Amino acid sequence: MAQDVKTAPAPQREIETSSHIPVKPLYTPADLKGLDYETEIGYPGEYPFTRGVQATMYRGRLWTMRQYAGMGDAEESNKRYKYLLAN
Repeated sequence: MAQDVKTAPAPQREIETSSHIPVKPLYTPADLKGLDYETEIGYPGEYPFTRGVQATMYRGRLWTMRQYAGMGDAEESNKRYKYLLAN
């Protein structure tokens, strides 16, 4: 992962939020004093995935849209699906 970050192309332009707050292309432990970076934050594309499942986030690959299906536990969801299929 660290090698991917080093070889990734530099951003084409400065990135900022809609509130005009600058956003760095990569935040490191130096930006998050007081946190255990490896276990609480991690690098993009690596466990615990707090920064996304893709190393380049959505800048390198479009944001994946997914649907959530189910309710409660697996048994409750299964009962609901069977009911919906039957009716």
